[in-house]
Amino acid sequence: MNRNKYFIFFSFLLTITISSISSCKYRNKEEFLNLKKDSICDTSTVTYMGSIIPILEKSCYRCHGTASNTGSGGIILQDYNVLKTFAADGRLYGNAAHLPGYIPMPYDGGKLSDCELLQIKNWVDNGYPNN
Repeated sequence: MNRNKYFIFFSFLLTITISSISSCKYRNKEEFLNLKKDSICDTSTVTYMGSIIPILEKSCYRCHGTASNTGSGGIILQDYNVLKTFAADGRLYGNAAHLPGYIPMPYDGGKLSDCELLQIKNWVDNGYPNN
């Protein structure tokens, strides 16, 4: 009879454990894999066209996209030669990373993600190629 109590108790514990695990936030494998994919930051294949321009489009071009933008200080980052100058003298990364001594950009205070900053740093460290 004592064995039956242990068996029932163990079965109850096992049922609770399985229900707890199955009620996790990620309902399926695809949802979990999408989270893993989004959390990976690829800095090995950073290119101007594939990595840097999308970051600039998302965070910089609204002010530094064309000469008609007010508040841009005349800095047009769509021009590769202008961007290259900012990359070479450290302002591109310094401003984006909000480093001391640089003007924090984007100006509205929103900082780029750590991954975006790593990608910019990688591109600058590799000589800011126009690829």
